[in-house]
Amino acid sequence: MDESARSAAQHSLAMHETLELHELLAMKSNRLAQDKRTVAKITDPQLRDMYLTCIQVTTKQIQELAALLEQYSIQRRS
Repeated sequence: MDESARSAAQHSLAMHETLELHELLAMKSNRLAQDKRTVAKITDPQLRDMYLTCIQVTTKQIQELAALLEQYSIQRRS
C-alpha cells in the first residue's frame, strides 16, 4: 500500500461520522434558506448586513462540507 492510500485509509470516516456530516449539511442548508427568506423582509441596515454576512459564511461552510463529503466518498470508492 503506497503512502497516499495508507493516509486515505487512516482518514476515512466511520458511518456515524458520515451521517453526522450529512445532518450538519442539511441543518445548515435549511438555515440558509430561512435566512435568505428573512433578509428580504429586514429594513434595518445593520441587521440586514449581519444577515448577509451570515448568509455568506453559511454558504462557504456548506461548500466546504459538501467538498469534504465528496472527498471521503471518492476515497471510500477507491
